[in-house]
Amino acid sequence: MGLNNQLSVEWFLERVGKLTYSMYGSRNGADGTADCSGSMTQSIKDSGGVNYDYLYSTVTLGKYLDKNGYQRISVNQDWHAQKGDVVLMSWGADMSSSGGAGGHVGVMMNATDFISCDYWTGGQLGTAITQHNWDEYYAATKPNYIEVWRFQNNQPAPSVPPAPKPTKRRYGYRVDDLQFVNGLWQVRNDVLGQPDFDWTENGINVAYIDKINPATGENTPDQVLNVGDYFAFQPSSVGIITEQDPLNGKTISHVQFPDEFIWLYTESVEKLIYG
Repeated sequence: MGLNNQLSVEWFLERVGKLTYSMYGSRNGADGTADCSGSMTQSIKDSGGVNYDYLYSTVTLGKYLDKNGYQRISVNQDWHAQKGDVVLMSWGADMSSSGGAGGHVGVMMNATDFISCDYWTGGQLGTAITQHNWDEYYAATKPNYIEVWRFQNNQPAPSVPPAPKPTKRRYGYRVDDLQFVNGLWQVRNDVLGQPDFDWTENGINVAYIDKINPATGENTPDQVLNVGDYFAFQPSSVGIITEQDPLNGKTISHVQFPDEFIWLYTESVEKLIYG
């Protein structure tokens, strides 16, 4: 069965009054809780979309939309909304800095109204799915960056100016150790890892990082890592932060990656990627 983007709207309407907002549960409604990007991922899958690899964040959802035949039709511009348009928002510079509470996503019900799973009611039981007039929602929340994605159903999409490239330079971390643990190569960085470092809880999969030149911040032609090299996180591989705790005078965060969560010393996804 092909994707029917109209059913994505119905998915949310069917769950009004039934879901409670949380980034720490199933995220897709399976346990009665959900967040914005987890519910959007599930709504597209249940509307005939392709299987997802994991429940995406606002940082990584664009790739899943593209895989399902959506095309980005607007970047920080007004548009003529249609039912089923997916609206991605960031309170940072772009979607790469939208992890956790720094971003949101929902779907247009019609030309003027927007529905999503959000924290509008402060997490009250059964109130996660809310509906708003889009213009009023935009005025109230004031996102810095917006992308609109529309299902094309094999129709050519209007040309859209490319989104401006982020001007931020990714932060470089030193490879302080490199080990093959749990069936994969992982690195340790002493700034990010806690004193009682554990490879399962704190090791960073090399699939999520790039080897960089510390002088320029650019990727090196040779991506083989060794102890003493420098690396930066791939923005598309970093998801949301689901939990934070004070530890040793710093903040340690439970950070989502495509296949796992790991604990790292960082205050936000933004700081983890860009320093």
